[in-house]
Amino acid sequence: MDDPFLLTGIILSAIFISLYLYITVRNDERESKLGDAVTLFLSGNGLSAGVKVCYLGLYGKQCTIGDEKVYIILGGFAVIWVSIETIYKIIYNR
Repeated sequence: MDDPFLLTGIILSAIFISLYLYITVRNDERESKLGDAVTLFLSGNGLSAGVKVCYLGLYGKQCTIGDEKVYIILGGFAVIWVSIETIYKIIYNR
């Protein structure tokens, strides 16, 4: 794996899924769902991908016009925001 962001996303996903399973095992009233685990996996990778998009917006050579960088960085922050919100809602069942 040449991409450190991919490895980071997989590790974050494993941590979030483990935390989710721990909480559902400890809480008798709550059951674990496969859909929630898959969503946590995608959101963990979304966090990593959002950071990568922000990084590429700041330091990437693909952006030749200054205005493009602002939109790319904002898009990266949006991905990070949605991923954190989704993780929070699933883990804390809200």
